[in-house]
Amino acid sequence: MACIDRYERLARRACGCSIAAFLLCAAAPSFGSLLFFRFLQGVSAGLIPFLEAILTEQVALRASEDSIRISNERLEAAQRLSDPGRK
Repeated sequence: MACIDRYERLARRACGCSIAAFLLCAAAPSFGSLLFFRFLQGVSAGLIPFLEAILTEQVALRASEDSIRISNERLEAAQRLSDPGRK
């Protein structure tokens, strides 16, 4: 869970940086600063798909772990029902 939270915070920061870079591009006072802000915009926007892929993988891994745990719990419950003497 901590891993997902860390990547989620990083994804939020990347989105925030991208939005800030969009606004800075709109208010750029010179061509040089516009180029720099466009560079920042590209770097921050480039991080977002990468972070989405990591988050998707982490969520899928957690879901598969949960489904395995639930399957094991159901199997144990079925075994308890079929053998009442077993605890």
